Order: sequence, then C-alpha cells, then structure tokens
Amino acid sequence: MKVKTSETLTFFLICILIPHLLLAETYQVQVGDEIMIFVLGQPEFSQTVKVRPDGMIGYFGKNIKVKGETTDEIRHRVYNHLIQQGLLKNPIIMLTVTSTQDVFVGGAVRAPGRYPLNSQQEIGLQRAIALAGGMLETGDFYKVQVIRQNQKIETLDLSPGTDYHHVAIQSGDLVFVPTLAQVEVQGQVQIPGKILIRQRIRIDHALTRAGGPIYDEADLSKLVIGKPDGNQVIIEVSEQFWKDLNEEDESYYLQNGDVLYVPNAYKVDRIYVLGYVHQPGAHKIRAPITIQQAVALAGGATEKANRKEAIIRRLSSQIEQVTLGDDLDSKILIHPGDSVEIPKKFGVNWSLIFSFISVSSVAISILSRR
Repeated sequence: MKVKTSETLTFFLICILIPHLLLAETYQVQVGDEIMIFVLGQPEFSQTVKVRPDGMIGYFGKNIKVKGETTDEIRHRVYNHLIQQGLLKNPIIMLTVTSTQDVFVGGAVRAPGRYPLNSQQEIGLQRAIALAGGMLETGDFYKVQVIRQNQKIETLDLSPGTDYHHVAIQSGDLVFVPTLAQVEVQGQVQIPGKILIRQRIRIDHALTRAGGPIYDEADLSKLVIGKPDGNQVIIEVSEQFWKDLNEEDESYYLQNGDVLYVPNAYKVDRIYVLGYVHQPGAHKIRAPITIQQAVALAGGATEKANRKEAIIRRLSSQIEQVTLGDDLDSKILIHPGDSVEIPKKFGVNWSLIFSFISVSSVAISILSRR
C-alpha cells in the first residue's frame, strides 16, 4: 500500500513540475523567487527555499548561488552538492520556480497595485495595464509613463489610432497612467460641470465644451475664475472676446483646479437702507451706487431725517460716518451687502420742556409753603 501511495505521489508531482521544467532553459531566477527542490524517492531532501537578497539559497549546509541561473543550472549545482557531501548517490532532482517578481501599475487605472509576472521575465505594456483593470476615463493615454528599475522614465502614447508597438515591462518596473487635469465651468452655460483637459485650456474653448453660454442670460462681459487657493480673478472682456483673443495672455487660460463662472446678466444684489427714510429695508441693485441713489431707492429721507449725515456699515463689518452735502459723498459707493442708515435730526422737544417747567413749578410751590 505504501509503494502505491509513493508512486501516486511521485506521478502527481511530476505532472505538476513538467510545465515548469519546460521553462527551465529560459527563465532566470531572481531575488525573492521560491524554488521547490524535489528529490525523487527521498522526501527528507525535498525542500522549498526562497532566494535571499544576496542571490543565494541555503540547502543542507551550503549556500548555493542561484540568482541569474536557469533551473537546469541550479539542478546541477544541487546534484553536485549532494554527491560531494556523500549524502546521496545519483539522485534524481527536479526543480520548479515560483516567481514573486512583480510589476507595479498605478495612477488612473481601475485597480492600482503590484502584479506578479508568474515566472515570465516580461510582459507587454498593454497587458500590464489590463492586469490593473484598464485605464479610467480620467487617464491620460497620451502620456503613459514606464519607470524602469534604473530610474529611467519612458513616456509613451497609447491613444486610439496610434500604431501598436511592443513595450516590454520587466520585473520591478512601474507603469504609471497620469490623471488628466480638471477644470469646472459653472453659471449660465448649457452644460455646467467638470471638463478633463491636458495642462490648460483657453476660456473660450472651455465655454464651448460646456455647451456654450445660455443665450440672453449669460453676462460674458465679466467672467470670474476661481483659483484652487481661494483667490478670484475677474476678467473683463467684450461680448465677442474670442475674435480678438491674445493667445499669449495667460489670464485667458484655465489651469488644473480652476473654476470658470459665467454670471447672470439679470442677477441683482441687495443693499439695506435704514433709519429715517420712507421705505426702509432691502433694495435691489445691479452695480455699486452712491449714497444719494441708495436713499432715493428707499423713497427719500423723511422730515425727521438728518440730511447732513449717514452711517455706512460695510459687509466686512467696517463702519463709516459720512457727512452729506460735500463733494466727497458722491464718490463713496454702496456695494452689495452694505447698509446705509440715515439718522434722526436733532430737534427741540417743546412738550418735554413744558412738562419739566410745570413739574418744577409745582415742586417750588410746595417747598415755599413750608
């Protein structure tokens, strides 16, 4: 029974090893590979060893150099070692190598990570990307990079229509698919949202890719570009600015992370006119206005208003005391979000004075009787 079991096991191992033996003359063992040494009929001499960083393996008291060797060459070294040490006579040795050498695929792919070569010395670039699930829509297939073990960088064009040529990816190489830059177009455009670009895009081209401005609603005379750092750039252009656009002017280009906003031509903002005016409250404006214009929007000042003073409270919380009637007040503008207060003029309250005199007279009369 033991004889049959041993023969069955031997046959089974041979069937497993045959495919690997076919690669014996081609594959060169690398650091990190696992080598299974099978000595027929001698299970105590069968081992699985890993190739150390120094390119050696330890086998029965001897360090054997295996890095860069084929399985056939390693088998002869193991055979000679067993014979020279007198451990076995005419051993039948079979080896199989499991490669743990990897390639790395990262960037705009569906499953970035490391992938084993499975005893192959190289695979094609497209195959490496396929192992990672393929490119994402955000991937820049015009500039796929291969970073070799020696740090050399190759930039390759895998765009549709490009003639195919084999690019070998070897163990330790890194395949990187860059992500396209993104800008955003918002406001009065047909298709607001994000746009994928390479490096930069001119604002008229960005508007075209967003479906164009909404007719009769978009205000193209003043476009706003929001920067990733929170700053805003306002571009004042003509309604048909693209006809005489200066392509060398960097301000007309959107960079990665920029947001282009097209305002509404009919949008209004609010200011607040308070105090002694006929219609105190919020009032709509389309652009900054003067104090006199703000008071006029509120129906003008009342009879009790102090027409010589105004208090301006800015959106930034700054408070300004303004004297009306001089030349400077016409240059002071009220911006959206600001408030203007018209105070009450100073007046003599005669009823209060007469009441005080009356009370005082009664008090004096009472005191004089004592």
